[in-house]
Amino acid sequence: GGRFHPAWTSSCFSRPSANVEPVMDYPIDESWCGAYDMAGSMFEWLDSWFDEARGLRHVAGGSWGRAEPKLFRIQGGQGARPTGAADEYGFRLVMRRTE
Repeated sequence: GGRFHPAWTSSCFSRPSANVEPVMDYPIDESWCGAYDMAGSMFEWLDSWFDEARGLRHVAGGSWGRAEPKLFRIQGGQGARPTGAADEYGFRLVMRRTE
C-alpha cells in the first residue's frame, strides 16, 4: 500500500514483547496478491545490491527490532553482507495452495 502505520507491523514499536513471530499469526495482514506477514518480523533478503562495492545486499520489510518507515521500503531499506547472520534477517518461502 501507499501508507505506513507502525501498529500494522510486527515490530518493537507495535508489540508488547517484540520477537520473530510465526507465519499466519495475524491473518488480517494480507496483501493485494494474497501474501501474508509482509510487514516486519524479519528483514527479507532481496536479490539486488544495496552497495555492491561494499558487498551489501538489500534486506527490506523491516524487522521485529526496528520500525523506521524507510526500512519497510525496498528502495532505501538496509544493506547486509550475505555471508553474515543476524536474528533480524531471513528469507521467505512461498507455497502455492493446490486445490
